[in-house]
Amino acid sequence: MQPNQTPIDYLNQIAPTPQKRLSVKLGGPRLWILVGVAAFVLVVIASIVANSIAASRRAPLEQLAARLQYTATIVTNAQPNIKSSSLSATNSSLNLNLEQANTSLSKLLVGYSINTKQLTGSQAKQEKTNADAISAALEDARLNAVFDRTYATQMNYQLSISLSLMQKIYQSSGDKVLKKFLSDTYNNLKLARDAFANYHETSSY
Repeated sequence: MQPNQTPIDYLNQIAPTPQKRLSVKLGGPRLWILVGVAAFVLVVIASIVANSIAASRRAPLEQLAARLQYTATIVTNAQPNIKSSSLSATNSSLNLNLEQANTSLSKLLVGYSINTKQLTGSQAKQEKTNADAISAALEDARLNAVFDRTYATQMNYQLSISLSLMQKIYQSSGDKVLKKFLSDTYNNLKLARDAFANYHETSSY
């Protein structure tokens, strides 16, 4: 402290100088650019989320469409090879139900942006693989003269999986038209599934 200098003057002299705060004033074009960028980012995020939700909803519907189509092909091809009259009647009725179901579902899924004539997703590919495996098993059964029994077993399983898938879609959907289709189709396919499950080869000729 220098002579003739008061303690207060000395303290003021050695005290750190307060730093000036930098202030950025946003206004005019700069503000609108930032607002625009933020809005664009929000739109992109919302679009990604919406597409993800839509894809998750379409996936089981695409799987069901593919499954019913391939099942119908199996049923049609099997008809000439069935020897049991009761099994043949069950299969013929199932064929008609699947034809109606595929027609109705094809129209219904237009609202979900699904073209049932161009199912190329992973679900459709998996269903084709499953159908090919069933067809191969049935051909072996035909060659070994055990077609009816094998066919009843395969269709019991195939329809059971289809019914489970329809139940899952029904429970997660709020679409009344879709739920009505699922309910009607479920009841029709369940009758066929039960008939296949209860098939007894020795008493069916």
